[in-house]
Amino acid sequence: MNRKFLPIAVFVLIFALAAGACSGKSSSSSSHATPADDDDDASPAPDDDASPGDDDASPPVMRTFDATLEFRNTCHIVWGQDGDALVDATVKCGSGYGDDLVTPGLTMKASSGTVLHFPEAQTDLYTLILSGPPITTGPCGKQSIQYAIALSGEQVAVERYGSMAAYCGDTIAGQPARILRLTTMWK
Repeated sequence: MNRKFLPIAVFVLIFALAAGACSGKSSSSSSHATPADDDDDASPAPDDDASPGDDDASPPVMRTFDATLEFRNTCHIVWGQDGDALVDATVKCGSGYGDDLVTPGLTMKASSGTVLHFPEAQTDLYTLILSGPPITTGPCGKQSIQYAIALSGEQVAVERYGSMAAYCGDTIAGQPARILRLTTMWK
């Protein structure tokens, strides 16, 4: 993938994902009619899947890393990956650049998160939706702040590039107050 087009691609993906998150439609559905075993009874169902509540479901794979925010600040990010869902995700940014949009030291819990795979490009896209409190000295004034985070990178690489778009108000829609760059490396 040509790296000079990566910021544009991430920007477009953030808006596409934000529009999907705001639509309220779920992208996951079950296509089989056999009931799953949700441990409400003692006997397992014939098609026992790893649905929430199963005792045989494997725990999410946890990932902890630091991301650089606008090359001047650091955000500590933790998430669990359960299939294509990001669960138990939190983001905590330090003090520095972006303090007018991100409260330093505040741990924000994600309301949703997904992983999108692009096999033709051997690339994965990780997205999170978060909410934060108002920062009266920032561009949003007394409005709460919503964040859309997207990190993308080649499946075999350790680098991940992306952005955190901050929106004023209760929804992720329209013109963001600002888009902050995120970069990270993980093993």
